[in-house]
Amino acid sequence: MGSDRQERERVRSRIGSLILEFCRQNKTFFMEELRSYVGRNLVGCIAPDSPGRILRQLRQQGELNYKVVLRRQSLYRVMPVERPAEQAELFAETA
Repeated sequence: MGSDRQERERVRSRIGSLILEFCRQNKTFFMEELRSYVGRNLVGCIAPDSPGRILRQLRQQGELNYKVVLRRQSLYRVMPVERPAEQAELFAETA
């Protein structure tokens, strides 16, 4: 059973990487575009909602931020990741 769990984690990680890559290239997108991108770039079959679920997980983990622009059409806009004030200092540019 351990190998099945490891395989799921590996696939989840790969999908997450593809989502981050997609969001760097597409600041506004429809969920279907994201699903298609992941499907084209991932070997094997995935559940239809996996990209959406992992997109939400990435936002929850603070790796990505987005806004739902039109829920009915599943239109999303990538937003800057907001960091707590104490972390903001770590990422501030020094002149």
